[in-house]
Amino acid sequence: EAALPEHRQAVELGPAEPPTTARAAVLGGLGGALMGLGRWADSRPICEAAITCALGTGSAREESRARMNLGSALVALGDVDAGIDELRQAHDLAGPDPSELRVVIGHNLGLNLLGADRLDEALVVAQAARAEARAGGLERRYGMELAALAADVLVRLGRWDEADEVTTEGLALDQRGKGTPYLAAVLARLLARRGQIAEARRRLAVIDGGRLEADLAVLHAIVAAEIAIGEGIPELALDAVAAVIDPWLATGDVLWGVPLVTLGLRAAAEQAEALRVNHDASALADLEAGVGSLREHAASLATRVVSPGAAAWLATAEAERSRHDGALDPEPWRRAIAAWDLAIDPYEAAYARYRFAETELRRAGVKAAVATDLVAAWRSTVALGAASLQAAIETLARRARVPLTADPEAVAGVAPGQVGAGEASATPVATGPGRPAAGSGEGRGHGLSAREVEVLRLVAAGRSNGEIGDELFITRKTAGVHVTHILDKLGVSNRVEAAMAAARLGLLEADADPAPEPRAT
Repeated sequence: EAALPEHRQAVELGPAEPPTTARAAVLGGLGGALMGLGRWADSRPICEAAITCALGTGSAREESRARMNLGSALVALGDVDAGIDELRQAHDLAGPDPSELRVVIGHNLGLNLLGADRLDEALVVAQAARAEARAGGLERRYGMELAALAADVLVRLGRWDEADEVTTEGLALDQRGKGTPYLAAVLARLLARRGQIAEARRRLAVIDGGRLEADLAVLHAIVAAEIAIGEGIPELALDAVAAVIDPWLATGDVLWGVPLVTLGLRAAAEQAEALRVNHDASALADLEAGVGSLREHAASLATRVVSPGAAAWLATAEAERSRHDGALDPEPWRRAIAAWDLAIDPYEAAYARYRFAETELRRAGVKAAVATDLVAAWRSTVALGAASLQAAIETLARRARVPLTADPEAVAGVAPGQVGAGEASATPVATGPGRPAAGSGEGRGHGLSAREVEVLRLVAAGRSNGEIGDELFITRKTAGVHVTHILDKLGVSNRVEAAMAAARLGLLEADADPAPEPRAT
């Protein structure tokens, strides 16, 4: 901000006519400064003026620099094809040699291709820019940012092991081992999705969020929200979103910050489910009032969405809104699954399938036909190494008596609720990513007797009434009476939903012994 008056004065000091390389340079500097601050609409006419001036003087370098900044502004404003075209022209004008300008434009081209969901091309451009930086002796200066970009694309593509290798290479360029804010954020996100929450938070903590440019401030908040949800502290996720959402909306961006709205609604849904289990109507009303603006933002963005990824995030936002409201409607999650399959993000697609299965099971109980989606989600998480989501899927499958098998064809003939030899079971965990740890709600006002808690734990482990009776030395009929009372006291309609409520209340530390680990592909 403090530099903008100097940029403007530099423009004023140079005569507009005749066009000069110096004027093209200062116009390009102002346009770039505005672009870096997220003032996309303000940047656009300045960059266009810089291009006109550069063309008048024949300065390919200044034309290239101005087109790079213009292209980035156009993409953020939703004019994606025009923006990518400007960036391509800028890249060509920079020439074939591994100059600093070509490397910087390569980074910006790759970054905007990523934003536009042109992932394969983004990876090619990012890797080429990394090679050019090495060849030009610029790796120490730009290598970490380029490694962050390549890893960011690889995370989206589901190639997490490769992303891990690239981030390691990038960190090796920093003697402090911290990396740039972009690299630290990408690494933290990867760690969080793999279930390494404490290390993810440590990596993110090296970033001074108050000194970031607009786009990085948004990414920092997105990753902070994902980590907080993974920790089971949704209120921190809402704080992270609230800290940047208004400045982001003011930029007019329709790409980079869309996940903010979805993650805010995801965090609100997590809180709402916990409050409903504890029958806290007052707190639930306060939460509803606080997230009303997020719903409005999602509705507004839906009319301006310009990429498959942004559309998928907004489809998920609608599904999270439904979850927040306590609606047992699987259709929003079906739409989110389709959107993520199109946008190519196997992790978010697996998450959507998990939530679809959870919603359908809560609605219909163990008769719900969710085996195919649960197995598909589980296979994705195993391949990715998404430990937290994998554990949540395994827990849900066990409670729903759905077998998880490495062979998807083996599921096709399995009736809903049928238990098979490949049934998955994991060590006791909460029922979903970011859920409270087991035991955290012991002694809270759930109204269950000690015997009913014992029965509920066995229900959560997928035991039938007969099996519960055998284990507790009571009759099958008595076990059934206990289950009925539990459902009434928790205000739920079936055994699967009761298990989810038990996890919310932190009552599952004495969960049944796990079955053999599921077979991975």
